[in-house]
Amino acid sequence: MSIIDLTMNEFDLTQEEIGFIRTRHTSKQLAFALLFKYYQKSHQFINDLTKLPTYLINQVASQLNIPPVICGVSSRTYDNYISLIRKYFKISFSKKTHYKELEVWIKNELLPTHHLAEEEIKNQAIGYLKERGIESFKEKTMARVILDATNAFENELFEKLKSTLSTEDEAQLNGLLLPYKEGLSYLGWINKEINNPSLDSILGLMEQLSILNRFNFDLVTLQAIPRKRIVHYSEAFTRLNPSDLKQMADNKRCAHLFMYCQTKKEEVIDKTIDMFNRIIRNVIHKSEKRVVRKLINDIKKVYGKDTILFHIAEVCLEQPDGTIRDKIFPIVGQDKLKNIIDEYKKKGPKYQSLLHQKIRSSYAGYYRRMVQPLLENVIFRSNNLEHQPILDALTLIKKYFDSNKVYFPDNEDVPMDCLPDKWRKRIVDPTTGKIKRICYEVYVLKKLADRIRCREIWIDGSFKHRNPDEDLPNNFEENKEAYFDDLSLPLDGDVFIEQLKQRLSSALAALNDTIPHNTKVKISSQNGGRIIVTPLTPQAESNNIGIIKKYLQEKWEGTNLIDMIKEVDLENQFTHDFISYGQKIYLKPHEISERILLTIYGMGTNVGLKHMCAGNAHISEHQLRHIKNYFLSTDNLKNALSKVANALFKIRLEEIWGGMPIAVASDSTQFSAYFQNLISEYHNRYGGRGVMIYWHVEKNACCIHSQLKSVSSSEVSAMIEGVLRHCTEMSVQKNYVDTHGQSEVGFAFSHLLGFSLMPRLANLNKQKLAQCELGDYQKYKNLQAVLTDTINWQLIKEQYSQFVKYTAAMKAGHADPESILRRFNQNNLKHPTYIALSQLGKVLKTIFICNYLMHESIRQEIQEGLNVVELWNGVSKFIFYGRAGEISSNHEKAQTLSVLSLHLLQLSMVYINTLMIQQIIEEYGLKHKLTKEDKRALTPLIYEHVNPYGLFPLDLSTRLPNLHYGVAV
Repeated sequence: MSIIDLTMNEFDLTQEEIGFIRTRHTSKQLAFALLFKYYQKSHQFINDLTKLPTYLINQVASQLNIPPVICGVSSRTYDNYISLIRKYFKISFSKKTHYKELEVWIKNELLPTHHLAEEEIKNQAIGYLKERGIESFKEKTMARVILDATNAFENELFEKLKSTLSTEDEAQLNGLLLPYKEGLSYLGWINKEINNPSLDSILGLMEQLSILNRFNFDLVTLQAIPRKRIVHYSEAFTRLNPSDLKQMADNKRCAHLFMYCQTKKEEVIDKTIDMFNRIIRNVIHKSEKRVVRKLINDIKKVYGKDTILFHIAEVCLEQPDGTIRDKIFPIVGQDKLKNIIDEYKKKGPKYQSLLHQKIRSSYAGYYRRMVQPLLENVIFRSNNLEHQPILDALTLIKKYFDSNKVYFPDNEDVPMDCLPDKWRKRIVDPTTGKIKRICYEVYVLKKLADRIRCREIWIDGSFKHRNPDEDLPNNFEENKEAYFDDLSLPLDGDVFIEQLKQRLSSALAALNDTIPHNTKVKISSQNGGRIIVTPLTPQAESNNIGIIKKYLQEKWEGTNLIDMIKEVDLENQFTHDFISYGQKIYLKPHEISERILLTIYGMGTNVGLKHMCAGNAHISEHQLRHIKNYFLSTDNLKNALSKVANALFKIRLEEIWGGMPIAVASDSTQFSAYFQNLISEYHNRYGGRGVMIYWHVEKNACCIHSQLKSVSSSEVSAMIEGVLRHCTEMSVQKNYVDTHGQSEVGFAFSHLLGFSLMPRLANLNKQKLAQCELGDYQKYKNLQAVLTDTINWQLIKEQYSQFVKYTAAMKAGHADPESILRRFNQNNLKHPTYIALSQLGKVLKTIFICNYLMHESIRQEIQEGLNVVELWNGVSKFIFYGRAGEISSNHEKAQTLSVLSLHLLQLSMVYINTLMIQQIIEEYGLKHKLTKEDKRALTPLIYEHVNPYGLFPLDLSTRLPNLHYGVAV
């Protein structure tokens, strides 16, 4: 295992262990203890004890009450210590028979059910040997065993997949390599990226899908393989050159083509449906804009209508027998009255009529061409009989699509139950009672898009829009107790509800008792009840932060950002873990590391790969593109981020930064991006088109998770995703968010997942408090102005098991949070689980608001956390400066790689800044001078001394000047 993975609590000694260690001579006890504890943790012996972190050596020495000095150990003594430690742990020598035993276990037990990186396989293998009392193999032996097991497993898998193919299937797969059109093969055509949401794109996707639909594979074998492994092989396949395909063994090529075609088919269907939803939405939005613009141009607003009405009323009362022409026209004027009538007519009913006409003409004149190929190539399904009329309507549309008749035939049974009454009057001709065919299509497709978004209608062969029942664990009922235990939730719903009732009653009672004496919070009865909170008082200024920054600037002024990420890699060797998608590797490890770092820097700063060659004449742009194609992947970058984040937690000094963090703040920021893709959208709040990057950052500025998202996607699902999938050693117990990062459903799932959602509510004045019991309105007189309905506890109890089922699916990775939360939105208000989740969310939100109002410290804590993530947003714009900060790609995968590269660059800067700050504090004796205010204001998110510009020379043989790890850590 990596030395950097060791933590202090893993080197704690028990009394029994101390007694065993003290059987050695005092001068040798420290060396023996370190060897002993390292083996206990890693099941491996370390050759050089001086490589262990100083803090671990100091900790072990203090437990033994001896100086932290490692005395030299002879090879004979070292072998003796190893023998004693083996005997203590009852470990036997490893033999050649054990090599084969481990290889068989990896091949038959581990790999078929898990897709793991080599390091993870190694850790599992060490655990397997440890359980059986067998000593771990040497590094090279272990690597060879893992490689042999992996190769044997893959050969068997590829042969098994090939055996499921008929001769015809095999011929069709190989036929994908034949020429198709525009100089591309069939394979090249279906691999072509189509991203711009337009009619032509949907038609292009339908052409790809028609090619992929020719295959009728037996998917039983494929479904037994972990999806992550299938995606990995498919991704690797797309990065291969044509020459690589020719060199592949027949079974390997067929298996890769098989897996690629299946995942590509899912991707094409997903993209098609996303484009369909976007186009339907755009048709309506663009029509609304055009109609509004037309009405604004038509309307000549008449001013002073109240005065006119007064004069008319006055004349009518004074001269009731006079004629309109003689008495009213002289006062108002006939033209002005005509303008008032025109203004009224152009409101209300006319707007809806014009909008309907515009939507219909836009659809019929242009977008209707997408419907026929869509209905021919995509199969829509639903598990809910309530939505069967929509599917019947689609069948009817397909049947009469080529008809030139305005109406459906009189004898045709047209499903109308799926459409609301307000739409029907636009569809049914008021004079004949017949149903207008084109109008019917428009509203059925809009209803279809709404039902797809909330997953009531799903698509056969899709992944993102698949059967929602596949999201849930299929063994939930059989293993219900295990799922409840995993989430630390009581099996009995009554116990769960009783706990919540007590918390809610206590929170309401405490707020009711304290609100009269709270000078910072007031509950007003105006405007239906309002909560008024005094803004936070500015905190005391720091005294020593300026001094630290001054020393840091003097010592490391003009530090190149590229040298920072190089230093982090030299210390943690994260580039050594990058797995290649290629068949063979001819480059030396240091050449690969150098080029990976340059590629990450080029993408993370957005300057591009061409500019990275300016200061590195021995490297060409083509070589960097080769590295990007074969080494830069989402998994590799996420593994690197995880390694650097965990290393950052370990190098921090607790007396400066505090202990292991338990809270993160999450927020999104907009980045300008090419807009001919499904991710980029116009943002009403920020203005302009772009994408959102959602960050999870803890107080001392370690960003544990980042994700690329569209403007319209749910921030609540992004918040939950980051907490569940951050892959660091941090255990998140609190999550600070802004108003957009919370919802009632978000509160419910956060609680079920075991962390507290703590939002800064911009609309706090409009919030209401739920009643626990019916008599609470009279019981809490100080809260009456903001009390709302009583919680439906019975509904929560009925749906409790469903709550846990959906939560377990999220946690186990059966589905991502966005897929789950799409079922519980405003388009699906009747779903009983959604209603119950909203009730549970109201309980938890009320408890939070009560505590938020009672304790200013909570408000301050949330504010501080969100300030850090906003500071992170600002620094990210400083680093991502190339091409005016615009993500210059329409490919979602390329956009994601840019975001992860930016994340890794910024995290590396934080890592080095942390070391620099700690060294400054140590060298200048500031540790005991730091006040509470200093520690609160101290942050590694500073960049005045950092230079991201200019040439980018990279020399792996040099280290950062003046940075001394012995002092910093």
